[in-house]
Amino acid sequence: MRQSLFFHRLGNWEYWPVWIIYLPSFFQYLYYAFHSRSWVFFTVANPGIVNGGAFLVPKDKIYDQLPKEHYPKTLVIPPNVPNSTVKNWLITEGLTFPILLKPNHGLRGLGLIIIRDEIKLNAFLANIQTEYLVQEFVAAPEEMGVFFIRHPGTKKVRLTSIVKKEFMSITGDGRSTVEELLLAIPRYAMQTETLRKDPAVLMSKILKNGEVLLLPRIGNHSRGTIFLDGKAWNTEGLLFRVTEILEQLPGVNYGRLDIKFDSFKDLVDHGKFKIIELNGAFSEPAHIYDPQYGIVEAWKVLSAHFGYLFEICTYQLEQGLEPMGLWEGLKLIRAHFRETGRF
Repeated sequence: MRQSLFFHRLGNWEYWPVWIIYLPSFFQYLYYAFHSRSWVFFTVANPGIVNGGAFLVPKDKIYDQLPKEHYPKTLVIPPNVPNSTVKNWLITEGLTFPILLKPNHGLRGLGLIIIRDEIKLNAFLANIQTEYLVQEFVAAPEEMGVFFIRHPGTKKVRLTSIVKKEFMSITGDGRSTVEELLLAIPRYAMQTETLRKDPAVLMSKILKNGEVLLLPRIGNHSRGTIFLDGKAWNTEGLLFRVTEILEQLPGVNYGRLDIKFDSFKDLVDHGKFKIIELNGAFSEPAHIYDPQYGIVEAWKVLSAHFGYLFEICTYQLEQGLEPMGLWEGLKLIRAHFRETGRF
């Protein structure tokens, strides 16, 4: 099985190390840094987000800028927080399990966990080493990541990438256990160790023929979710909704909104949705992870988006905005990796 999964990772570039995927972008970055005369020019792209949304970005500060009805109920907790603080907050907000816990300075789904009962909550709280967010779990069936670019001068908004997220699920055959069904699918087999720790996933259970089991709905491709190109959702209605959101976010020009919703009609026609994440300067046009795209095509998309980022930064620099200093940027990068290394 290990050998099989090794070749699966090797043959599917989405599992390759990040440095390989972004290697061409590094040379593009050197070119842009030379022409902008700044090693951290990207920090001027989003003056409305801490550090431009590049690194060490506190998620709670982003949520604070959004309308409360459009993001999950959220509590910021430090390490060593008393269990009673979290429990009292859950009662006050009328929340029940499951809930979501994620690092306030996280990335790529690292450290994110669904908590399904009080025992797991107590155990998790006893071991956190960094600031976390306790959140309402949004169980909406649909999730998208929509990449936006807003020119800071004209305020014109474009949607350049939409990713549709297809969550993990397995279908029973009346004979195989949940574990056997998972191991039969390489993408899911890589998640078995994590899934074994989830009390909602009974590995020894045999599903009836045709019975569908929905697995934990975490929208990261590193956690088993399939990313698909959602260009069919790129409509004037969606553009209107994203523009409406950005009007409440001054100084946010480049990034990706991760949104959960019950149906596309609810999102576009009725404005019913929850914003799970807002990512800034280091956002990915995540549709590139659609299995139909090869690495060369992905490199082209990444190159185009890096170009869009540089266009915005060039305009901002011409308007007199000052990028972060090199040494300050290096210190923040070091602090970022030290923080994310705790989970």
